[in-house]
Amino acid sequence: MNPNMVAKNRTARLVREAQTPTYSTDTASAARKARERRLAEAEKALCTEDFCFVCSRCTDHFGEHSDEQLLRAYRGR
Repeated sequence: MNPNMVAKNRTARLVREAQTPTYSTDTASAARKARERRLAEAEKALCTEDFCFVCSRCTDHFGEHSDEQLLRAYRGR
């Protein structure tokens, strides 16, 4: 191959790569962000300053329940 052919092949490869769509969706990251958002919503809705709707008692505890307990109680509401 002469230098002219090498340059044409390189140019053709660069054009082909530029026309190829790239996908950069990170489903694990999106799922993690969605779960964190649901947890924040659940904590805001279920745990107030003087009453916890997860354990149904008057209390001022914070972080006593696991994430699964919060989400289960939030879905059941």
